[in-house]
Amino acid sequence: MVYKKFTFRSASFFNSGTFIIKLIKCTYMILTQINYIKGGIIIPSTNNKSRSKKENSKNKMKKIKIAPIGFLKLALLASVAMILLIGGAGFGMVVGALQTVPEFNPDQLQATVPSVIKDAEGNEITRLDREHQREEISIDRVPDHVVNAFIAIEDARFYEHFGFDTRGISRAAINNIKQTGNPFQGSQGGSTITQQLVKNTFLSPKRLLERKIHEAWLSLHVERIYTKNEIMEFYLNYATYFNHNAYGIQAASNFYFDKDVSELTVEEGALLAGIIRHPSRLSPHENPDLAKDRQQTVLHAMKEYDFLSEYEYEEAINRELEEMLADIPEREYPYPHFVDYVLNNEAKPILRNLIETSDDLPENVQNADDLLYHQGLTIHTTLDRELQAHNESIFDDPSNFPASYEDEHGVIQPQGAVVVSDPTTGEVRSIVGGRNYGYNNMLNRVTSSRSPGSALKPINIYAPALEEGIITPGTIIDDAPALWGNWGPENFTNTFRGLTTIRDSLVNSLNVPAVKIYNDKLNRDLGMDYAEKFGITTITDTDRTYQSAALGGLDRGVRPFELTEAYGTLANDGIKVEHHTITKIEDRHGNTIYDKEPNYDVVVSEETAWIINNMLQDVIDYGTARMLNLDFPAAAKTGTSQDVRDAWLVGYTPDLVTTLWLGDDHNTSAVQNRSYYLGNIIERVMNYAVDENPSDFHQPAGISGPIAISTKSGKLASDITPNEYISYEYFPEGEVPTKECNAFIEVEVCTAPHPENANEEVLLASEDCPSELVETQVFLDRSKPEVTDSRWSHGAGRSTSDASLMPPKEVCEYHEDDNGNGFFDWLDRDDDEDEDEDEDEEKEEDQDDDEDDNEIEKEDNDDEGDKEDNDDNEVEEDDEENNNDNE
Repeated sequence: MVYKKFTFRSASFFNSGTFIIKLIKCTYMILTQINYIKGGIIIPSTNNKSRSKKENSKNKMKKIKIAPIGFLKLALLASVAMILLIGGAGFGMVVGALQTVPEFNPDQLQATVPSVIKDAEGNEITRLDREHQREEISIDRVPDHVVNAFIAIEDARFYEHFGFDTRGISRAAINNIKQTGNPFQGSQGGSTITQQLVKNTFLSPKRLLERKIHEAWLSLHVERIYTKNEIMEFYLNYATYFNHNAYGIQAASNFYFDKDVSELTVEEGALLAGIIRHPSRLSPHENPDLAKDRQQTVLHAMKEYDFLSEYEYEEAINRELEEMLADIPEREYPYPHFVDYVLNNEAKPILRNLIETSDDLPENVQNADDLLYHQGLTIHTTLDRELQAHNESIFDDPSNFPASYEDEHGVIQPQGAVVVSDPTTGEVRSIVGGRNYGYNNMLNRVTSSRSPGSALKPINIYAPALEEGIITPGTIIDDAPALWGNWGPENFTNTFRGLTTIRDSLVNSLNVPAVKIYNDKLNRDLGMDYAEKFGITTITDTDRTYQSAALGGLDRGVRPFELTEAYGTLANDGIKVEHHTITKIEDRHGNTIYDKEPNYDVVVSEETAWIINNMLQDVIDYGTARMLNLDFPAAAKTGTSQDVRDAWLVGYTPDLVTTLWLGDDHNTSAVQNRSYYLGNIIERVMNYAVDENPSDFHQPAGISGPIAISTKSGKLASDITPNEYISYEYFPEGEVPTKECNAFIEVEVCTAPHPENANEEVLLASEDCPSELVETQVFLDRSKPEVTDSRWSHGAGRSTSDASLMPPKEVCEYHEDDNGNGFFDWLDRDDDEDEDEDEDEEKEEDQDDDEDDNEIEKEDNDDEGDKEDNDDNEVEEDDEENNNDNE
């Protein structure tokens, strides 16, 4: 409907001496426009507020005639009110705003076009109408108790006002003051349902004052030409949003309860009516407690306005949410974690900003969701479709994860997340935010914060300390027991290596050296400042005070997406490129309304980045990521949180960064056999993603090396530096060591066996030690390391492994006896004693032999005597027998 427009000129209007008269005339014209004269003022009959909208719709509107004098008084009062309220200048603004009021055209409500999301090659991924299908319904299908729920909480005088409600505004302010002490905060709103309809469907949220004027004017206009039932139907279909892309009462009924709107119960209608105030915060799926509280507020309001009896109220308020809610339907679009990130983390924030700043959008665009689902946008993304499908197949295979189980919500554990990006452009090629995506498992874990463990060390310790000139790769740190207060950090192996280089400390992920650098050499605030420069947004003030932050112990952890950007900065020569998934957005006519501008920040120098990358290449060669078997040069860093509840592995080349996290959603269980599963997944992702001709890390001109240094002093290797303690190191120009190693010394020792000093392999040679037993050996000349006690969590009595390289303390005393005999005399004396003992033993053996001979002779004589006796007896017996025979 086309309406008359005003043509006041504000300058002449206010310069006139007849301002009040013209103001009255202006008010007269306004009242005429909304049909307050030419037949009288239209007002509804004063029905009982508890009547349903169907009953009210049957009541005919009454026309009350007002005499000219009454109108004049009304105009004067309105004029004075406007003068007092907004002043003359303000009224001029009102007049100006009224000249730009848009037309309320219901046909525009149906003119929606679905948006399209495309991959990096320009191929369509999905159309958003699959997720968002608004179904129009007639007001006759909506139960009275559902309509009454919206009226009770949003606009109790809906059937009595004519578009806006001064009494309602006052009542809402008073109730809000009672609840919160603030008239603008609380459960009561001042806008009528008609105003919400106008605001949510036809007005831009920009230019607040002008929009409010338009809102009031159009509300009067809508009330003049539509019935209350028609307004309510428009409102429930087009002006209500219930989160989860549910627009309109029917879509909400389908989503939350899996039923037609005509089947909604009292408590279900109250739940929906409560959601629209803050759709995301009051969603029963995301914040069930808040949603339940809001539902109870709606039910209480329904009882207060006589829409419910006491019995109905008690029955409705006692029903649990779990009994009402349907399962969240699975999403239909492919690559759900990537698309979810595009929509929730980039598209909506971008569109919100455009609504606030751009003049090229349709005037009636309400919010980001309106643009996203109604305006036919084309969203171009960075998705590598083949890589995404490959990575999802890895996550779908249970054999790629530790032994799995389902938690109390039916979500498989342990979970994981992987992000793959191009560090040179910041384009994110693939996102997998978990295993078994479904209605009960939509969490995108690439944006979830978890403890990074040692994966943070290059970001908040080593790169900052290198950049600030505090350390070089050859700087020596003593990996020895140390205390900060009563906290004694431990290495993962529960051992201490002693003097070690920065390179070996990082490659082997040693905790004690990291804590020493972070707390004693590098200002902790400075370390966290660098972490933020690298793209970590979760740093808190308390993180800056924790000594354990050196080991990744952060209050809010780190997001895998942000850690990918941080390591991408190292891969890209110290230049951070903001990581993103959207490259361009076009409107329905093909006009570009958003074009991603590259955002570059130099975080560290090219030299610092290269040194870190070079050291992290050794992590794959002989460090904590040596389980990786990649087909190209790469760098990597591992990380584990306390009790191995989080396991990380970041692998990267100059062209590709891959971040993998494994863990339990509830942060309660350790990741079993983490090295195998981390390595297996990263290998399969990176070997697939890297091009046939991968780039290598090229040494910049500002780096010197390789240079042979001592790994125990950090200085140039000397003639006596043992080969096993020589490494070839790189240094920034100007940081190359110039002095020779002084960590090793030559000491003369006695090599003779010393059984009474079993703890010492050798003893210091004395003046009396024979020259042939004295050798010159090389030892480590270091200070005595600390020994752990009960304050260390893994036991007392432990020291550094390099303590065994220190020279002996005891001097040989075995080469001089009490009589002043030398070592050989002592040996000769021992030999003489041995000879005497041998002679005595021989004499004893001879005596024994003589005794044995005598015994043998005696035995022989006895045997002969016995034989003779026997013979005599035999002879005698024979004689007797012969005698007998003869008889």
